[in-house]
Amino acid sequence: MTKKIKTYMGHPIIHQNRRVVIMEVKDDDSFSLGHQLDLWDKQTDLPVGWADKLEDGSYSGFALYGPHELRFDGETLSELASEGLYQFKWSMKN
Repeated sequence: MTKKIKTYMGHPIIHQNRRVVIMEVKDDDSFSLGHQLDLWDKQTDLPVGWADKLEDGSYSGFALYGPHELRFDGETLSELASEGLYQFKWSMKN
């Protein structure tokens, strides 16, 4: 029996909550922007940001804010999703 891998937009899902999907996109330059992970907002169907797993096992990412970026991080994928969504929502309001 083969294990079914959940995907979103054709990319493997490594974490998801009610609003954010984290996909592994390191092999797709059109999604990755040179990073390992893409965080996607299911409600607005927009990218939240991009992130990488660090050597210590934590995660570091960024959300776009005009020509700038807003940094966020997390010890776990759940923290990364929450922090990324917070920065994304802030950038959409400001």
